[in-house]
Amino acid sequence: MELERMMSPEGPTKGEIIRPSTGEAPESVAFIQCVGSRSQKEGELRYCSKLCCPNTVKNTLLLKERFPELEIFVFHNGIRTSGNRQEQMFLESRKQGVLFIESFPEVSTDHVLTFSDPILGQERLMKKQFDLVVLAVGIRPTAKEMSELLGVPLGKRGFVKEDSQLAPTSTATKGIYFSGAVGSPADIKQCIEQAGSAAMQIAKHFQKDTAELSPIIAKVDLEKCSGCGKCGNQCLFGAIRVEDKVAVISEAMCRGCGNCMNACEFDAISVVNYAEEQLKAQLRAALQVPEDKIIVFACHWCSYAGADFAGTSRLQYSPNVRIIKTMCSCRVTVDLITYAFALGAPKVIVSGCHPGDCHYLENNMSTKKRVLKLKEGLAGKGINPDRLMLEWVSASEGRRFVSAVQKMDQLEVAEDEIEMTKMIFSEPKKKKVKKKGLKTIRDM
Repeated sequence: MELERMMSPEGPTKGEIIRPSTGEAPESVAFIQCVGSRSQKEGELRYCSKLCCPNTVKNTLLLKERFPELEIFVFHNGIRTSGNRQEQMFLESRKQGVLFIESFPEVSTDHVLTFSDPILGQERLMKKQFDLVVLAVGIRPTAKEMSELLGVPLGKRGFVKEDSQLAPTSTATKGIYFSGAVGSPADIKQCIEQAGSAAMQIAKHFQKDTAELSPIIAKVDLEKCSGCGKCGNQCLFGAIRVEDKVAVISEAMCRGCGNCMNACEFDAISVVNYAEEQLKAQLRAALQVPEDKIIVFACHWCSYAGADFAGTSRLQYSPNVRIIKTMCSCRVTVDLITYAFALGAPKVIVSGCHPGDCHYLENNMSTKKRVLKLKEGLAGKGINPDRLMLEWVSASEGRRFVSAVQKMDQLEVAEDEIEMTKMIFSEPKKKKVKKKGLKTIRDM
């Protein structure tokens, strides 16, 4: 950024390239790429900032155009260009005499760079002094304050998290869209394209006088809620807040995934149309004759669609499969799985979207943690943990769904183990009850 400002006719040097320390024109310039980025070191960026390589190539061409005799070295960790234009610029820069060296140099205070020979590697170290050293520093996210203000969740890297790969400008918070480097490192062209996409998404909201909300949302039983706030911490969409010692759910922001139910220890939260008792009723109906049954909890968006695709593709699999549909795999509570075992289910499959493709951000990772922990618990009780399977299936993976079912169908489970499992999980569990004396909105 400092070099580009220096080359600008409106810049501090009126477009002249000088050494800041002496004010003299440089005879050699070194560009160092990936400074603090694409690194596994603590505190440094692990991702590529996307802009550095194209901008460096552009700047080398500008410098060569004005100063043909200028000696330019570019030290890089693998030049990354995309599209015909950027690749042509890179090839033109090399043609102009710019040396691109795949080596990360050590820099001393007197601008002496020590780097390895690109062919001989560390066997031959070279040293060279440069008049000017330009660092390409990675882009860091600055969306934390905005995220807290608007309730927009961030990804692991600190950028605004997109709702899904099919909606690259939509956030997980309904009605809020983004464009540009707030979501990931982006050049001007990409920023403009995303801004147009976001504008079109926003315009859709003004085509009707009223907004349509999904009927599948979470509800709070105020009599049971203790106001502990764990459900709010679990919700990735910022739809739950605690007011007057009870949880309050914003219907406009709730996505109905059901992940908050797993955080509640008081059974105070339920999802409309996917309540716990409704799913248990489906289990009871499916397991009236439990012999050799395979219970599959399938998420609505991917796994259930994958099973449907297997059917329309006429793929053959065991007729003993009984599918229980949920909106997200995170809706499947541990109690729901153990209830299936208590009814005599020999085998249970929990299936959801692939990691990174979940329609509810990263809720399927919560599913993974719960299922793996439960599998450890089954092994501790002397129950074969293979009777519980976690499988990721997308809407187009009918064969993957069939493969998972066939694998589970081949698993042999002894009758005495099923009876033992029924005895273990048939014992009623004590549920936490809200302490007396806590006032609720209804009491007031």
